[in-house]
Amino acid sequence: MSHAPASLPFALVYRCFLPCLFLLLLLGGCRTYGGWGTETGLKAQMTAANERSEEALDRARRDFTLLQRAAATDAQLKGYAATYTQILSRHEAMLDAHRALASGLSESNAYRALSHAFSAILSENRELEQQYDGLLVGIMRLRKGMTPVDNEESRYVIAPPYYARLQHSLSAPTMQQALGS
Repeated sequence: MSHAPASLPFALVYRCFLPCLFLLLLLGGCRTYGGWGTETGLKAQMTAANERSEEALDRARRDFTLLQRAAATDAQLKGYAATYTQILSRHEAMLDAHRALASGLSESNAYRALSHAFSAILSENRELEQQYDGLLVGIMRLRKGMTPVDNEESRYVIAPPYYARLQHSLSAPTMQQALGS
């Protein structure tokens, strides 16, 4: 008795059929991001992010009026007011661009296009928040008589990567706190 014919189909299954089946399953399920029908929810999140950005713009405008009043009596704050004006105008332009982007995309767009647009909106909003917060910290340091600090992080960070961002967001003062009023 020879076992050669029985082992040939078994080896063929392991060498050809199973890798092909694995490759077919891998390629068939390659859409691992999002899910079918999540485009509507993502579009709603984009709208909500734009509304939060609009609220932040209104708050920034109110803070700017406080800063202008303080800069009228303190000459050192005029530079901060000019920088705040630049950030404010960038915020307005960015919000208009985000609204146009959100209105240009619809639920019929691919999930990937919606996801990229949503990620861009969130990233740019986070960048603006950091600029506002950095300016507020600078104003606060000036009002308390402290020297300005270079907030650039080293490439060699011992703390977890998101720790500095979390710590910065928790310690950001409001305009009233920064001005000491």
